[in-house]
Amino acid sequence: MGKYSIGLDYGTSSVRALIVDTGSGQEVGTAVWDYARGEDGVLVDAADPDLARQHPADYLEGLEASVSKAMAQAEAETGFKPVDVIGIGVDTTGSTPLPVDVRGEALGLQDAYADNLSALTWLWKDHTGHAEAAEITERAASEHPEYLAKCGGTYSSEWFWAKLLKCSRAAPEVFSAAHTWVELADWIPAVLTGNTAPSSIRRCICAAGHKAMFHPKWGGYPGRSFLAGLDPGLGRVRDTLPGECWHVGQAVGGLTSEWADRLGLSPGIPIAAGAFDAHLGAVGSGIEPGVLVKIIGTSTCDMAVAPLAAELPDIIIEVVVFSDDGAPVAAQIAAMQSVDKVICVDNEANASLLAAVIAPQVVALAADYSHIFGPSTTFGKDLMPRIAALLGVNQLSDIMEVLGSHSFK
Repeated sequence: MGKYSIGLDYGTSSVRALIVDTGSGQEVGTAVWDYARGEDGVLVDAADPDLARQHPADYLEGLEASVSKAMAQAEAETGFKPVDVIGIGVDTTGSTPLPVDVRGEALGLQDAYADNLSALTWLWKDHTGHAEAAEITERAASEHPEYLAKCGGTYSSEWFWAKLLKCSRAAPEVFSAAHTWVELADWIPAVLTGNTAPSSIRRCICAAGHKAMFHPKWGGYPGRSFLAGLDPGLGRVRDTLPGECWHVGQAVGGLTSEWADRLGLSPGIPIAAGAFDAHLGAVGSGIEPGVLVKIIGTSTCDMAVAPLAAELPDIIIEVVVFSDDGAPVAAQIAAMQSVDKVICVDNEANASLLAAVIAPQVVALAADYSHIFGPSTTFGKDLMPRIAALLGVNQLSDIMEVLGSHSFK
């Protein structure tokens, strides 16, 4: 008999359950459950277009409904039996954190906070903390630039600490009631395994590293003094967070008897550490070193990977504007997230945008860079040979795959 795994995909408007034969990869059952609350599953505020929240009850109701429906389909159409399910994996949107009390119970599930949007889950696309994100960026750039170097130089309003800082200011009563905050990607596995006590929750590296500035080089999450300098409450939350995180290939516990009964599965089957939907979508798409995967959903993500043994450089984005009057464009680019530096090269001759004019200006800047790439467009095919000739190097054309810093296909 075959063995099966169940995947749970928590999206912006719904949760999907997928049952797969672990031997063949065949999909034997799938079901989607639309979140019942809000507009297309999102709780909004007409007075604040940046606000986007979700109710944690939708996640639990959707979990039970989608798994039950997917299993019913699998049983009806194949030889699937629930007893043959050997594990469950979870991916979610993110950063999508929710506040929990000292027992680990979500505040949004408690009567006292039933109508308080700040006590619910702060969905990934909640941008209410844009000012707080800018404040975090400014402080980190001054005190700990290494925190920003791994995430593009700018902290986002969509990320963990910006949302917590916003809550501390906009809803201090909620922030004070929260013992800690948990990413949805961590909360669902915690619920399924019965490990919801804050000290027992096993946080995933996917969320911690991507959204909360976790890195082993500085001992995990950002230092307590840095966070407390932004708000003393962030220092308190920092005290609740572990020094170790888990990856999706690790089990964080076994399915509880309660949830086994509710889902019709065997108790004790392993539950994997959580992860983000785009990241696991890239894995499912066959991502590997040298392969770019574009994830297109409610938002878009360009994904690339490198071997763990490879020491990745810090992410630094510099933009050059060649124009006869580039100041307005340069100012707009400088305001963009993740752009570290803008170089404006003003030259009256640039008004015509001729390859013969642009090439020597590119070469004048080339000493500070290791590689120069150009598009395979008509202009690119005119520009790049001129740059190569001025540099006295051979040009590599029509690159299909990057194998290494000096190796291409």
